[in-house]
Amino acid sequence: MKVHKACLPLFSALGIYLFAANAFASNPNVSFAIDNSVPATEASFTVDVLVSGIDNSDQVVAFGFNTAYAASLTLNSVSVGSSFFDNSSLFADTAIAGSVFPVGPNGDNILLAALQFSAATPGVFYFSTASDITNPDQGLLLFNEGNIFDLSLSQVINVSPGSVSLAVIPLPAANLLFASGLLAMGFFRNKFKTA
Repeated sequence: MKVHKACLPLFSALGIYLFAANAFASNPNVSFAIDNSVPATEASFTVDVLVSGIDNSDQVVAFGFNTAYAASLTLNSVSVGSSFFDNSSLFADTAIAGSVFPVGPNGDNILLAALQFSAATPGVFYFSTASDITNPDQGLLLFNEGNIFDLSLSQVINVSPGSVSLAVIPLPAANLLFASGLLAMGFFRNKFKTA
């Protein structure tokens, strides 16, 4: 009985620490931004791959992802954000990768990579990033978090003679996951109602 009383403050402190760590944990999300300083067909434009939602007590350590884009777009160059070392050539199955040591960035709108494209004709083109979080070379790794975050996002790029813009399109996998979750909730609700 004395052993349990002695351990109670230790377990209480551990519980408070875990609650506080989860309350202030980072919730990263990936986004794209278009630099259309020269917004015309047959001119270059840059798609910036950004991450936001990194808590001030945390930092980005490494990232890796693959890209897919319409065949009508020409990829002119890729550059990793200035906060990171470019590790893209180290991983055969990862298109763009970067890491930082010893201290990485945190906060919002952290530039992971900038991809410069040109489009020969106006139109609506897709652009997406994808990361396989089961692959240790892909995803977003934070210093204080124990899990890898997915960097998958798909958007449409509208290229017209006067401008370039983005429009969000949902990922089919996200829709499937959401629908399966709703079905599971409905199934368990009905199961517990009849019991």
